[in-house]
Amino acid sequence: MLGNIIAGRYEILEHIAGGGMATVYLGRDNVLNRIVAVKVMDPQLGQDDEFVKRFILEAQATGRLSHPNIVNVYDAGEENGIYYMVMEFVESITLKDYIIEKGFLTAEEAIDICMQICDGLAHAHKQGIIHRDIKPHNILCTPDGRYKLTDFGIARLVDAATHLTKTGTVMGSVHYFSPEQASGHNISYPSDLYSLGVVLFEMLTGSVPFDAKEHILVAMMHLHDEVPDPRLVQEDLPESLKLVLDRVLAKKPEERYQNADEFRLALQQALAYGSENKQMQTESAFHNRYHSQPATDERSWEQETKVEPPSQSSMKYMLIGLAVLVIVALSYFFWPTGEPNALTNEKVPTKEQTSNTSQNQSSYIVITGIFKNRENAEKLVEKLKDHQLYATVKPKQLNEKKRYQVYLGPYSSKEQANDTLVELKQYNLKDVKDPYIKKSDDEA
Repeated sequence: MLGNIIAGRYEILEHIAGGGMATVYLGRDNVLNRIVAVKVMDPQLGQDDEFVKRFILEAQATGRLSHPNIVNVYDAGEENGIYYMVMEFVESITLKDYIIEKGFLTAEEAIDICMQICDGLAHAHKQGIIHRDIKPHNILCTPDGRYKLTDFGIARLVDAATHLTKTGTVMGSVHYFSPEQASGHNISYPSDLYSLGVVLFEMLTGSVPFDAKEHILVAMMHLHDEVPDPRLVQEDLPESLKLVLDRVLAKKPEERYQNADEFRLALQQALAYGSENKQMQTESAFHNRYHSQPATDERSWEQETKVEPPSQSSMKYMLIGLAVLVIVALSYFFWPTGEPNALTNEKVPTKEQTSNTSQNQSSYIVITGIFKNRENAEKLVEKLKDHQLYATVKPKQLNEKKRYQVYLGPYSSKEQANDTLVELKQYNLKDVKDPYIKKSDDEA
């Protein structure tokens, strides 16, 4: 193709990229004397009516759009069996490449990008067009900070009647599927918003929320699995942004934002709440379900420690334990050292034996998390308490940085600690990552 001139005006200069059904070339429009991108469908697919219709559909759909956040289509046609599309040339990298380069993005940057794509989607949706394949690979990043949506290759017109869009047809990229796409059901504007929500999650964490070796497993995860908390990667993300993600990634379309403008406004409000005040009381104003919590004073560990009143069940066990201690103490004084104990028919160990035994034993704890700030550690403590697991927060120095360790115990034996570990894993708490057992006298 290099050096060819299509339609008497579009000169093919060099290869840019290749896809599943087309190749993109850098070209020059010799009539208007401007650089363009020329998308040429694979000639072998020109014999397939379905691919031809899809290619034409993309040209028709994108050609109707004119927006700063959408790559413009200038022309389209067919010449000697070659189907082509002439588009705006954008000197850029994809958002996918940018995420890989950065690892993950700040909340502010991710929200800005997402809001720009919302603007482009809002324009497309108002023209009756659903993109159906929103993913970071189809979002271009320009040097001046503008983000443009491209590749409407499997887009459809809402009012189009074509077998390409019938119920049961599954199209798109599985990691960014909406649940209704994964199940082959009818899709609508909230389907694009779900996919954009997955892109937002990936920008914030560096990875997609659902991944597996088999595509069918990924699709099933979209249908049934809960979305992980992005704060496991970025602890400082505002609660308001987490609430926005929860809604846009809802399993049912009717529970999501219903249009791109609504999603954009929610993002803008989440950014405002996060910027003004990162404390929980400000975030509770964003959503009435949440209650404010006082800020933590980190001047010293002694000042930070919370004293929780014992529950009725805890008080009962404390009294029982105290009674047992009294009985043991009385038996210690009333039975001679080394003589059989009337209660157990066993010998009570001597003071020397007790001392030697205690020196040879170690207690164990179950590590449930290590956090950058105490507030997140306290949140985990409260969640564990809901399951009758009472944890402790302790400051630790790790790599010369202050961290907060949350642990259960101590336990007198490793078996007891392991029983707690098994129980803990059954609850599948998202804030608990890879819990493990260690000796309480070990260095952290």
